[in-house]
Amino acid sequence: MSGTFYYSAVGNVVTYGVDEVSNYRPNYTTSGTLVIQGWATSAPYYGNGPIVGYKLAESSIGTLQEGYYLRNVIRTQTFSLPPPGYYYIVFVLAEWNLWQYLTVDYGNFPTIRAIGVVGPSILAPPQSYSVNVGQAVTLTVSASGTAPLYYQWNKNGIAISGATGSTLSFGSPQATDTGSYTVVVSNGAGAVTSAAANLTVTVVSPFITSN
Repeated sequence: MSGTFYYSAVGNVVTYGVDEVSNYRPNYTTSGTLVIQGWATSAPYYGNGPIVGYKLAESSIGTLQEGYYLRNVIRTQTFSLPPPGYYYIVFVLAEWNLWQYLTVDYGNFPTIRAIGVVGPSILAPPQSYSVNVGQAVTLTVSASGTAPLYYQWNKNGIAISGATGSTLSFGSPQATDTGSYTVVVSNGAGAVTSAAANLTVTVVSPFITSN
């Protein structure tokens, strides 16, 4: 196989393939029946033994005589969904040797893909509060989506260092904490930003309670 590998999945339909498949055999020989396969694996495959993972799809491309090749070998078909997760996509060219298919070439898609993973959504955004200086307050977001979910809180559009949980607590807020707070929730399938919650921290003027 040579050229660019293709992979695109929508629901349980996958389009996959490669620019070119050619026959590497000596003169005047014909290959066994060839198939292209798409695999989902936990790590890139480098030809070290059997492929460990989930075979997503397989399509026969027939036989090739020495010196012949096929261009734009692209297939679209329903594929077998693996358990939801994040996978490397491995392309395999396999050849029938009268009793089984043997891998004769392979290639790795360069990025991890989310398969069967539900993107994040905000169930309940953080609420706005008005508190006095020193009055503890916690902002909370509720989100759904395939785990793990990642959180990043922002103040006035700027990321807050270390604020990466589903809550943002102020044990003793000061006037400088006043601002507009949002949280970005993400996983391998995408990211979503919550509506803004406004935190107002008021400095209370001193007053006489007893003379």
